[in-house]
Amino acid sequence: MTIDLQRSLMPSLLLSVAAALLVGCGGAVAERPRGGSGPVRARLGQEFKLRAGGLAEVEGEGLRVMFASVANDSRCPEGVACVWAGNAEVLVEAESGGRAVLRLNTHGGDDYPKERRHGQYTVRLVALSPHPAKGRETKAADYEVTLVIRKA
Repeated sequence: MTIDLQRSLMPSLLLSVAAALLVGCGGAVAERPRGGSGPVRARLGQEFKLRAGGLAEVEGEGLRVMFASVANDSRCPEGVACVWAGNAEVLVEAESGGRAVLRLNTHGGDDYPKERRHGQYTVRLVALSPHPAKGRETKAADYEVTLVIRKA
């Protein structure tokens, strides 16, 4: 009877432990960037990559940027014939003497700017990966941006 009781309680115990770990990790994610032990060190004029939730500090500039999220991704999936190439819009938080959310796009053009100004800096989206593919779902944590920052 003891073995049967242990077997019946085991799934509940495992779920409780998993839930506690998830809740505990939730607080830590807000305090430091996902996917790394600290911020990426970036330099003006040089491309750098950030995973979703990742943070970068621009050396000697007092500027920090974080890849907050992908607001939408309507890019034409690989293996599909589309009339339009589509666009993905990413949200990048910039902080230097104030904070702003910059909306950057993969398509480019007047309606879909690839770059935005924040104070004396210009933040440009160079690339977003992975590219959508037919039959494959991209999760938020899978995204990575390539950015470059210049003084305006």
